[in-house]
Amino acid sequence: MFARTCSNAPSVPAERFALTNRSREGYDEGKRECRLRAGQKEEEDDGEQDGAGEWFSARAEESCMKKATAFFLSVTAFAALLFSGAAAADPFVRNGGWEGSCAADASDTDSAAEPVPEEILTLPAGTILDSADFGKEEESQYFSASGIHEDGCIFQRINGKSYRQNDDISLEDLRYLKVLFRNFEGETEVGEMIVNRAIADDTLDVFHALYDASYPIRKIHLVDEYWKTDGAAADEASMEDDNTSAFNYRTMTNSDKLSNHALGYAIDLNPLENPYVRQEDDGFSVSPDTAEARSYADRQNMRPYMIDSRDKAYLEFTAHGFTWGGYWSNPKDYQHFEKSAGHDPENASGRGTASAESD
Repeated sequence: MFARTCSNAPSVPAERFALTNRSREGYDEGKRECRLRAGQKEEEDDGEQDGAGEWFSARAEESCMKKATAFFLSVTAFAALLFSGAAAADPFVRNGGWEGSCAADASDTDSAAEPVPEEILTLPAGTILDSADFGKEEESQYFSASGIHEDGCIFQRINGKSYRQNDDISLEDLRYLKVLFRNFEGETEVGEMIVNRAIADDTLDVFHALYDASYPIRKIHLVDEYWKTDGAAADEASMEDDNTSAFNYRTMTNSDKLSNHALGYAIDLNPLENPYVRQEDDGFSVSPDTAEARSYADRQNMRPYMIDSRDKAYLEFTAHGFTWGGYWSNPKDYQHFEKSAGHDPENASGRGTASAESD
């Protein structure tokens, strides 16, 4: 349901793709040649050096592999510099690049280490992984921030939905993030979100810490996957599905003020178990407006996945400079974490009215 492919949207300029692709083909061929030579060396030395031949062949293969890897890295780095200097120079791009086919290009990376493999960057949100297949060092490659281009697949998914041409925020101000998280079944799952580039690094750090702590999150998909008629309806549908999301260019209910989600400064986490609650004269209203969400409005009865001031998510977000909607006076938005963007903090979620009381 959530996988997306856009084969007609090249992720990098054609010349760079060709150069990088040729270097990758050469790299693969070089590795095969290394293994072949090592095998021949082992056969030549077999029985002549009392077992030392195997050691020498392994060392020869290792040396050859290092040369092949160095060649591949130098060519891909040259391609990045020659054809895509913007991404390499952008301090807000991490382990990613300027996206195209629903992911960043593997050679557009800030890191001086080996480039992030394309098969990692192109994993669709919702993919279940076996964490035993990668080590701690490889883990960070699954947390990336990429720029968004008008000719890219991510833009095709959000254009006319969560993103519309406006005078408040540009594509250059946004970053497409990929993260890992533990779903409610304890599985390792790929998630995606869009945030303001100013909070991209902090957001990646928070979700990496939550993943390392095995913090449970139901799902993380772009709000566009729930698009119906407008941003408010998509937001409600996303919350009903307990989807964690961030950017959504929309105004507050009954107001022309922008939500902090509209600028990519806010994130809603596990919204079904952590609803938006507004006290009314005759009771209270809840969003999402479901019986299950209403059952979580009572914060005296703490249950799994409910956020409070001792919760790992609260501790990580606030340690990175975010504030929590659970501390607002009225309404209280228990799912909501944000970094101030100069808007009414009581209504940063965009679900309240313009007359909400301030703390």
